[in-house]
Amino acid sequence: MFADKAIAKTLSKFKHTATAENANSKLEELRFSIAKYTAEQTVRDFYLEANFELVYQDKLLTFEKSIRYLSEEKPKNNLPKLRFPGFNESYQFFEVNEIGKVQTGNTPSTKVKEYWSREDDQRKHKWVTPSDINSPTIENTKRTLTDLGWEKARKVPANSLLITCIASIGKNTINTVPTSFNQQINSLTAKKGFDVYYLLTSFNKNTKKLIRAGASSITNIVNKTQFESFTLRLPKDYKEQQKIGKFFKEVDDKITSLQNALSKSKELKRTLIYKLLFVQNNSQPDLRFSGFNKYWKKGELYSIFDYFKIGKIDNISRLSQEKTEEFRYPVYSSKTSNNGICGYFDTYSFENSITWTTDGEYAGDVKYREGKFQASIHCGIMISNRGFSCVSIAEILNRIAYRYATRANIPRVGMGTLKQIVISYPQGTEELQKLNCLFTDINNLIYTYEATLKQHKKFKQALVQRMLV
Repeated sequence: MFADKAIAKTLSKFKHTATAENANSKLEELRFSIAKYTAEQTVRDFYLEANFELVYQDKLLTFEKSIRYLSEEKPKNNLPKLRFPGFNESYQFFEVNEIGKVQTGNTPSTKVKEYWSREDDQRKHKWVTPSDINSPTIENTKRTLTDLGWEKARKVPANSLLITCIASIGKNTINTVPTSFNQQINSLTAKKGFDVYYLLTSFNKNTKKLIRAGASSITNIVNKTQFESFTLRLPKDYKEQQKIGKFFKEVDDKITSLQNALSKSKELKRTLIYKLLFVQNNSQPDLRFSGFNKYWKKGELYSIFDYFKIGKIDNISRLSQEKTEEFRYPVYSSKTSNNGICGYFDTYSFENSITWTTDGEYAGDVKYREGKFQASIHCGIMISNRGFSCVSIAEILNRIAYRYATRANIPRVGMGTLKQIVISYPQGTEELQKLNCLFTDINNLIYTYEATLKQHKKFKQALVQRMLV
């Protein structure tokens, strides 16, 4: 075992990653030496401090409680379908220049080095470009300005709107600190009586309308004049704006929380795959379950698996796109969306096996498929009667098989090529089973976050359509 403080440091990043209960007990069994303390203690501390929260019920329940305070009305006089109780005043059109002060950003000369911060500079001023905008609010930017550069920049106070108006129209955010921004962005610093988060949500809803406003130019630009005359329909009552703005901020905060949890879960998985499934110079992984210390074997896939086959389904029109009592067996294909499922069939040919994509953009993509299934002609199947058709082996192969794809117009990982791939694997199936349990739990967790995040985004989209005009 290695005295590797970096492992402990890596694991410490995941303090807010949720996990399934089974993963807790499995990870507590992991052992590796880290200087003066053990891996068991490090991992145990990580799980004790983590906020374990599987999200399906809790998050949706919170949203449902919020919706109980909304009353749905038939749309009339261009009013929203959903309104909070107690608000019945009309909505009215406002031009952007009536809402607040508009500026178009600029770029201080990149030839003057004194304008742009270095990593070791103490004072750094934010400078936003569209590539920095990835969330409803923004605090940090890739590039920053010195005091000299800040003097040359156009800047706005905190809590202003930054609206992308060239090319990537619709990338919008609120700055949480004073910031500058480039010429692809128009800012709006709202006057008193306008809620900034309501305005952000309204601009996001009206993205297509804003794109049409700039469609007259070749490069799709909404210039300052066009932006200032752009109209939004807003509640007259500022308190209603605040109520709606606060509601959607809570919705966005929940979505951001899910995105962060998903990102951390994937990062945790990548770390554990490297530490648990790939051997180092001493023919062992860095991380082992307690009680296992034998060297791992090395061998070609043809010596590990009993059969290699290619899927038979070539006529997609015969498939059902919905799972039914008759058509209940998933058909896996070369695509990656929908977990690779291209439809459902009424019979199955394979069960609990590993698949790989034989050709196309995702040639070499490897997955473990639990249960009974069919496969398309672009999908290969590896079958083992000795326990090697499992999650852990699939995760190992998914990190290396794509490297063997032919560099042709259509990339391909044929059966002959795949059989020759060499991997390292545990000598006994007991260790493999423990690894399988762990990675099954982590994969289920990631799937849970992905599905819930998708659900929340759809939910928000539906609410925006009903609560704003």
